[in-house]
Amino acid sequence: MSQLTYSAVDHWQVLQQETDSRSFITAWLALMGERVGEVQEAVVVMGPANVGPFRPVALWPGSRSTCSPELAVACEQAMELRLPVNRADRQGSILVVPLLRDQDIHGVIGIQFLAPNVPFHARNWVMWGVGWIYDRLLHTTEPADQPLPERLLVFLNLLLSVLAVEKFEAACQTAVTESATRLGCDRAALGLGGRNRVRLIALSHAAEVVQQVDLTHRLEAAMNEAADQGCALTYVEGEAATVDEGSPPRPTRELMLLARQFGNRAVMATPFFISEEAYGVFLFEWLDAELDPTTRQMAEGIPPILGRVLLDKRAQQLPWYKRLRKALRDQLHRLLGPRHAGYKLFVLTALSASIFFYQAHGEHNVTAHAALEGGIRRLIVAPYDGFIATAQVRAGHLVRAGEAMATLDDRDMRLEAARWSSQQRQYQQQAHEAEAKHDLAQIQIIGAQIRQAEAQRALLETMIQRASVVAPFDGVVTSGDLSQHLGGAVKKGQTLFEIAPLDSYRVVLEIAESDIASVESGQTGGLVVTAIPGVIFPFTLSLVTPVASVSEGQTVFRAEALLQNSDERLRPGMDGVAKVLIGERRLIWIWTHRLTDWLRLQLWQRFGI
Repeated sequence: MSQLTYSAVDHWQVLQQETDSRSFITAWLALMGERVGEVQEAVVVMGPANVGPFRPVALWPGSRSTCSPELAVACEQAMELRLPVNRADRQGSILVVPLLRDQDIHGVIGIQFLAPNVPFHARNWVMWGVGWIYDRLLHTTEPADQPLPERLLVFLNLLLSVLAVEKFEAACQTAVTESATRLGCDRAALGLGGRNRVRLIALSHAAEVVQQVDLTHRLEAAMNEAADQGCALTYVEGEAATVDEGSPPRPTRELMLLARQFGNRAVMATPFFISEEAYGVFLFEWLDAELDPTTRQMAEGIPPILGRVLLDKRAQQLPWYKRLRKALRDQLHRLLGPRHAGYKLFVLTALSASIFFYQAHGEHNVTAHAALEGGIRRLIVAPYDGFIATAQVRAGHLVRAGEAMATLDDRDMRLEAARWSSQQRQYQQQAHEAEAKHDLAQIQIIGAQIRQAEAQRALLETMIQRASVVAPFDGVVTSGDLSQHLGGAVKKGQTLFEIAPLDSYRVVLEIAESDIASVESGQTGGLVVTAIPGVIFPFTLSLVTPVASVSEGQTVFRAEALLQNSDERLRPGMDGVAKVLIGERRLIWIWTHRLTDWLRLQLWQRFGI
């Protein structure tokens, strides 16, 4: 727990203990200075009622020995006029509230704020403090039939009654009716502020606000009088004559007119404040002109408690569009009003960044998975049915044109070729014998047999030559490994190897479905392969196929590109990432177009728009 929290706990303990009045006031003033915030200095000046001398009994911060001249002048003015003083000076704002009890002035509470305007929540602290100080000053003269715990129980019952009602309008009606009953009022009314004016919301013992225009006008005028002065106002018939000379009657003029016009002899209006837009006034009227101190204390203490609860209920039950409007108005006030320098700086930075990113342009590109393929892919197949004799290369080996890659077993073919060669010599011997006999028919038959044997021998010799599988050009073997199949049988036309040249490559790109509309032939880009991440290989798109396929759960389209320059380190089958340059776009569009497209698709899918 921080030091401030420990200090606050100590002050609360002092307020609860039975100590002397000076210690009580000092603890309350220190607690107010720590909790309200933006308090530069505060002082409580007290002395014998009306006659004085009046001296400071408590100062905040505790290190001060006296208050500033500006605050001292304001305190003297408030005691002389017996009215609250609220004004601004070069160092901030000043609020001074007189401690008046039965027209007797006991002193003043003076506070100087750093803010140019007095915070509204500070008014509540001062009003509560006035009540606490009155209670301590008059502790020995409290009526025995209603001690402080009993009054607190009345406040608690009122609070529970209002909290038990869910609807705001009904809660307001409950608040004024219960308050009138507890205080013995002839009539109690509640008004809430809005647009710089307090308007009547609820009237005791009435389901709806009465439609008497004169009464409503007088009630609202009296409430506005109290709200404008920021303190509780009381008018009691017959007490005007006892007011000291120089105390002007103007602060209670509207209360006096209300009492005289509608027959009540005592009127009290107590305002409560949360913010500049959240405030209100409770107004109480009595037929009897004698108000005991307990009733006055309760009439001053009830509004800040019930008012806060009612304003919170109203805020919670506002329609969504009003809450939104209020939130926007609050943010606008923070932005354009005083203080909140950090918030203003943040908004200015965000606005500047938005303008920059909206106006700034950048190169938009489409990213796709890519793989290298040879520009030409040659298949090496088995020339005839046979068996693998030797295998010199396998996938990944570099080969030269005419280099032997593998050989097939040709022993049977050599034997067969030798047999046909021997058969050919036999036919030639028979042909010589037939010529010696001048047997023309036999000569023709044997000649045909000789040609057949010669053809068979030539065919076998050709197949023996083709038993050695050679590379058709310089390149790299991309697939095929016969070293594990020596002696194995192969069929005629069966693929043995695949060869790709080293000086011609094409890039195969997998374009996502969401980007295919932006890609077309002729666009340029760059390729970075996993094996050589530090080099970008430029390419030009040569073909975009309209045929879709599925790769890793995504629908993609195949596109082909030609590398503008090659590198001896490249090999077919290498994977990498390709970026196709589309053109210049706004940076904000580049970063958000995917989200925007997704939202459009969802709106169309769900709502058809």
